[in-house]
Amino acid sequence: MLTIILATGLFAPVHAQTYDEFGYQVHPKKLLEHTEGIIHVYVLNGERISPTIIDGLKVSSSDNSILEVQEVRQTENFSTEIKIFAKEPGTVNLSLAAPGIKSKEIPINVYTNNNHPTKLLLKTTPNDFPVDGPKFGYIGIELATTGNLPTIALEDTVVKISTPNTDIIALQDSEVLIPKGEYYALTKFDVRGSGDAIIFAESEGIKKVSEFIHVRKAASPLQLQLYVFPENFNSFSSQIGYAIIQLQDADGIPVKADKNINLRIGVENPNSGINTSHDFEEFLFKSKELVIEEGRYSTFSTFSIRPNTSSFTSEFEQTYNFFITADNYISKGDSVKVTHDEIGSLEGKGPAITKTVPFLTTGEREILGVTYFETEVEVSRQDGTSTLGTTNRERVTVKVPVMSSEDFSIDIASSNLETVNPDDAVILKGKNAGLIFGDTGTVIPDEGTSLEFYVTDNKRTVTVSGDPNGPLEDDLNLVVEPLIPKILSNSGFPVIGYLVESESEDEETTSNTDDEEEDGRIGVTHFIKNSVLTFSADEYFEISPEIISQNQEYAIITAHANKLGSSDITAQAIGLETTVSLESMTTDPTIIELSFAENILPMTKNVASVQLLDSAGNPVYAKHPIELKIVSNNQKSLQLPETIVFEKGDYYKSFQINAISEGSTEVTILAEDLPMTNFHLNVNGFHPEISLNAPNSIEQGGELDAELTVKYIESDLSVENFDVRWNVIGGNILDSDLTTDSEGKAKIKINQIDTDNLEIYVTVNGLGFTDLKTQKNITVIATASPDKDINSENIISENNLMLFTIPGAAGAAFFYLRKTNRLEDISGKLNFIEKFEVIKESISRIRDR
Repeated sequence: MLTIILATGLFAPVHAQTYDEFGYQVHPKKLLEHTEGIIHVYVLNGERISPTIIDGLKVSSSDNSILEVQEVRQTENFSTEIKIFAKEPGTVNLSLAAPGIKSKEIPINVYTNNNHPTKLLLKTTPNDFPVDGPKFGYIGIELATTGNLPTIALEDTVVKISTPNTDIIALQDSEVLIPKGEYYALTKFDVRGSGDAIIFAESEGIKKVSEFIHVRKAASPLQLQLYVFPENFNSFSSQIGYAIIQLQDADGIPVKADKNINLRIGVENPNSGINTSHDFEEFLFKSKELVIEEGRYSTFSTFSIRPNTSSFTSEFEQTYNFFITADNYISKGDSVKVTHDEIGSLEGKGPAITKTVPFLTTGEREILGVTYFETEVEVSRQDGTSTLGTTNRERVTVKVPVMSSEDFSIDIASSNLETVNPDDAVILKGKNAGLIFGDTGTVIPDEGTSLEFYVTDNKRTVTVSGDPNGPLEDDLNLVVEPLIPKILSNSGFPVIGYLVESESEDEETTSNTDDEEEDGRIGVTHFIKNSVLTFSADEYFEISPEIISQNQEYAIITAHANKLGSSDITAQAIGLETTVSLESMTTDPTIIELSFAENILPMTKNVASVQLLDSAGNPVYAKHPIELKIVSNNQKSLQLPETIVFEKGDYYKSFQINAISEGSTEVTILAEDLPMTNFHLNVNGFHPEISLNAPNSIEQGGELDAELTVKYIESDLSVENFDVRWNVIGGNILDSDLTTDSEGKAKIKINQIDTDNLEIYVTVNGLGFTDLKTQKNITVIATASPDKDINSENIISENNLMLFTIPGAAGAAFFYLRKTNRLEDISGKLNFIEKFEVIKESISRIRDR
């Protein structure tokens, strides 16, 4: 057996074709300002790198102040190298153009150094407030790099905070300090009014940042509503009444005042024409000047009727209109009926009449209504006529007060203690009325369920409807989030928990129009009951449980980021559950990035680069030496360095990849304190078609010529200078081509063929493919010895031609010659045209015998 291995030949380039496109690889993938980089540009044929030289490549930068093109030069493996310099942070396009190749723009981002504070991050929580919710929120301010990564203060840093919207919010601090070694600070703001407000934060040498806050408003216009109880008075009694004033929205729902509201109660005299005295007052108020305090929505005053009011009128009944005056508010009054029947004093323990007013479920003590004693009596009145000198009278039923015969407690119970727990009303001896107070909850009864009060005096129990306003428990959601925008790994950070009331499904379907006014009562609300806010266990973040009290606005917890990473943590409280997504970040290197061509040609050398990124994916410098260990699972396909060392101050390293043969390789990069990173590299080549042309048989001892042909079916790539390796068994290589010619052909001449079978094996290697093989088996016809040799004279003798006269024998002879591959050889050695006459004569002689 003879084996010949030929030396590697040269690969001849070809010029790019019109269907070709640019491929490129930037090293490093992410450029830092004030650093150099390299872009390798090549031609793509489909998704594979084409072994094509790029002639006349033109390169330009869309912004030379950000990225400068320094040099363009050809390299080996048909790649063009563009040397660039990143000047300033920003985004540019690098334009590529060359004859016969589709032009291309390469977008390139230039990153800034992320190792020191360069900006502020600001967060307000909550940032959307309803009418009835908590009246303060938090401001979180932290230091960050240009890449928005949290970073500690290198020195004490003072941050100034301001807002132009002082009528909507009030800042509790005008400046905060972020101490050296810390990365955030917290402060608060108070809600004063409704509308949109903006908060600014700035520090010396750092750009100002801002956040918006939206405070919803109640249905407008706001109004002052007056309620007067009892509704019936008698001028000959010493009864008292209550005037309750509420601030309400246009829908009649109470609204907490965002500032003190000063108001005055007045009464219209129905007979002002009779009494014009400025100082005359039919009703005497404990206080006519009242204030609804900021954060409250109601106030009240007691009053009584002037004892001698009846002497100023001839009427038996009068209606007095009570009214309110206050700056910048509209008001709605109430009225009472006064009778002037002299009936004397009625005493007793009832019956009790109960009237309620709207109230908010604030979780605080609120006015619920008034209970008073009242009964009906029949009186006799002059009707203004007379008969035979006698004045006529009529019997009339009137409502008159009953004065309590002793201090009396009226039992009042609630149908829903989670909404309100009312106090018993107390009517003192000699009085007829008392206010009803109650400790409110923070939710209203379930939808479809009303609130009822059960009022019991000494005679009966009556049911009175209440009018609570607040969130439905089914509409509440638990919200948990950090109080700062970004979390620094291996550090503490603040977390806030609160409740939010959302619209019910029915409300959502009816309020989808753009013109629909927003619901001012939807948003953050107080905790509705005592509970404990708990968090699921997690390896990345540790959050301790927090005790919550009913009516508490927020739960504030200090959490800790144990290590770099992200998690979804489950939080639970008051029967509600939510998930908070947390992610910790750092400016230290945390990610390994590899820049490489996706499909590499076999038998080529390629450039790759590896760089360090922070947790946000920004390029960073190594703060200390870092050794990267590289492991490939397919060394037969790719050869890579085993280690790469980053010295302090490095942010990327370039290295060489040797592509040996086609295949897929998983490359694993390992380093201390960095996560293992895997990359997949593919070596893909072009696959030409090869064929070997040679005779099917050869005479023993003869010479044979064979020809190899290599061609691309769907490509115009060059087929010249491919390595050819011949291996011949059963013969001697007299001469052979070691590489293909311009037509992809290579020839071989073989002699000394001395076996029954000749075997020719060919292996072709070229740029883009390896070990392409074909073979040919050739039959060798043995040559006869001199006394038995079948030559042109004795193959067809008179005796042998007997076969041709017998059809069966002739057929057998031809079959035998063909089967043994001797027919072609015999036909080539014999001249049947010249011998034809001799054959006919021989046949005639044989027949004559």
